[in-house]
Amino acid sequence: MSTEVYSRKATFTVAKLKNGSRVFTPVNRRAHIVAKKLGKRTKITVGELKSSVGKGTYKFYAYAENGSLKPIKF
Repeated sequence: MSTEVYSRKATFTVAKLKNGSRVFTPVNRRAHIVAKKLGKRTKITVGELKSSVGKGTYKFYAYAENGSLKPIKF
């Protein structure tokens, strides 16, 4: 038996606003849980998402333009 450990991914889609800031929309169940803990349903700002980094065991990923998952850099 192998004991591989993988990160639990909370996935988001990302959109850029006119002022250059990024807004994240949750996609999967884990991402929706993160949004609910922040008191939101959709459209989470970078600052709000960054504040929840150390509070759970999830890693945050966003879908790139080509459809692949990339880790979110703060």
